[in-house]
Amino acid sequence: MVARTRTDGELVVIFSRDGEKDEATIVANSERAAKVAVLMISGRGVLHAGDQLLVQRYDEADAS
Repeated sequence: MVARTRTDGELVVIFSRDGEKDEATIVANSERAAKVAVLMISGRGVLHAGDQLLVQRYDEADAS
């Protein structure tokens, strides 16, 4: 669930699944991040335990 959203700066949306390369997309704002997140999830067909979706500021992505 979304706890809070920020609109300052670019965001990166990252979908992670064990054993697969992460899928990441950089977007301009939180509205676009929500749309990309939904498309990433729906494109998977089936979600598995351990799948992760992360949205964070793009400038923080390299720090994690």
